[in-house]
Amino acid sequence: MIRFLFILLLFPLCTNAQSDSIATQEETIDKRIMFRSKVTQLTSYLNEGNGSAAKRLFKSVSDDMQIFIADTKSAMDSTKGSEHKKLEQKFDRQQQLFMQFQRFEPNLIRNKSSINTWTDQFIQTLY
Repeated sequence: MIRFLFILLLFPLCTNAQSDSIATQEETIDKRIMFRSKVTQLTSYLNEGNGSAAKRLFKSVSDDMQIFIADTKSAMDSTKGSEHKKLEQKFDRQQQLFMQFQRFEPNLIRNKSSINTWTDQFIQTLY
């Protein structure tokens, strides 16, 4: 009987922790989907030759990249061992891709194929 009551008391705590974990995972997935959507729209603007809209969206994509890099850095700071090493490699790759991406800003239309390549590679680091 006491075990049953103990389980009943712990059940709400366990389900809240589990739902928080699921919510965090869904939020991460949503961020990645939104980022991919912005990249697709940026590519569309570049293909249409719409430089002014592309420039605005380029800034937004850059900001999102910085957020993902900061998230990776935060995760890296809270881990050790082999997981830390994997996150460190991911962090370095994301920074490298971000810096390359920034170099394309002065002439977006001319660099559209490179922008597409670098953003696709950055998206791969998110999974």
